[in-house]
Amino acid sequence: MKTDHAADLAAELQRWQNFDECLLIGFRLVQGIYAAHLTFDYIWESEGQVRADLGRVRRPIELLLHGLESMELVGGLPDAQRRQPELLDWGITEVTLVTAEEGPAGSLRVDVWWPGERRLTFVANEAEVVEPDAPR
Repeated sequence: MKTDHAADLAAELQRWQNFDECLLIGFRLVQGIYAAHLTFDYIWESEGQVRADLGRVRRPIELLLHGLESMELVGGLPDAQRRQPELLDWGITEVTLVTAEEGPAGSLRVDVWWPGERRLTFVANEAEVVEPDAPR
């Protein structure tokens, strides 16, 4: 469902448990910088139940942001991680929360949060959450 309403996107994100504890496994800018596509490995089978096949099978869910107006990355990594990036592992991609709210001039503001201060913030005109293997 493509939407330009923050409340609709927030409801759709809630359906996917706001990607709590899911891994951000892909991020790319497409059509130049018109859109951003984020891919999460969705870990939940049902509310509060982690998938039994987690670690063996990925369940990619995409958050597509169209008409990108701005993007901001706040690194927020502790000094030790910045000094020794070779020690980072898969856990660095585990998201705490993805939120949507109304942005400037009726746009969508989408925040991807990690523990601490680290986050990605997007302002876009439309967004949709897509399960690639599901019929559209």
